[in-house]
Amino acid sequence: MLADDHTLVRAGLHKLLDAIPSVEVVGEAGDGQTLLDLAAQHHPDVVLMDIAMPGLNGLEATARLLQDSPAVRVMILSMHQSEEYVRRARGHRPGALRHQDGFGIFVREIGL
Repeated sequence: MLADDHTLVRAGLHKLLDAIPSVEVVGEAGDGQTLLDLAAQHHPDVVLMDIAMPGLNGLEATARLLQDSPAVRVMILSMHQSEEYVRRARGHRPGALRHQDGFGIFVREIGL
């Protein structure tokens, strides 16, 4: 499942993930609340989550998601360079990627 408020980013990630036979993108959300609603319907194994989204941000959405679905693997995607964001994200147990990280790093981190 993809959660990012930028439609173009979601579309690009979706296209990249479609190239991996073992991956199915089961939903896309532009904000944290929509992500939580979709996750309750589709029960994703992995969520790629942006930090900065309108309304419920990615860190808050991650905390709520993991309360309801502790087995979900969350990868935080962020343009932020700040180690504080990474530490806050990892406090909820997800991995963290920055926009400049390569796609191979993402694939390795989620165990594909």
